[in-house]
Amino acid sequence: MNKLIIILILITFSSCSSKQNILKGTFYNQENIYSAFTFNEKGEFSLLKKYGVNIDTISKGSYIYDKGYITLTSNKEDDYEFKAEINDYFDPSLESIEIKINSPFIEALNELDIGNTIYYSIFVYLQEGSFYKVSKKNIFTFNKPYNSDIESISITIKLDFFGLLDYKKNTEIVTANLYPKNPKSNIFQIYIPKLSVLELNKLKLKNEILKVKKGNEIQWSGVPYIQSENLWNE
Repeated sequence: MNKLIIILILITFSSCSSKQNILKGTFYNQENIYSAFTFNEKGEFSLLKKYGVNIDTISKGSYIYDKGYITLTSNKEDDYEFKAEINDYFDPSLESIEIKINSPFIEALNELDIGNTIYYSIFVYLQEGSFYKVSKKNIFTFNKPYNSDIESISITIKLDFFGLLDYKKNTEIVTANLYPKNPKSNIFQIYIPKLSVLELNKLKLKNEILKVKKGNEIQWSGVPYIQSENLWNE
């Protein structure tokens, strides 16, 4: 009889614990009402953004709610490697080598004039030797330290900026090795088409932690999100 009572108590405790670990509903950003988190009883979350009449899913995945904290795991798998395109040619009037990196995100930052919050690194592999350079600008101009043709180039972009990613984090975006068509080229234009604000937003929810302040309030990077009925109904 005592064993049966203990088993029933354990089952009841387990049931209560499981209920406490479920978060359900929509939580709206109190600084920007057009941003919201949704959680369901299946352990899934979505981060939503409203643009006019359109609602976009910025990121989605699974969550674990435990001891007042929510840990998010984004569904995005290839989070730090981006495919890039390289266009190269030889300019006989140019004595140095020029490498220009571009993407939708870089173009947006240049328009806002806040590009100095990004650090670009290029790794250049020659037929004999290799070297790398770091700059706050997306254009590199230099002379080869070795008299050897270029075999491949890879790019690393370190992001450390406000408003998009958590200011406490540094995120590195890397590309696979890019192989020029002509190893004697001296102008290289590299374009990373998926390096955009939308894609970068997906990265910031990888193992991100939210704090549950109250039953109807969570906090993400210091910003409160309050649970409410659908505020986007018009």
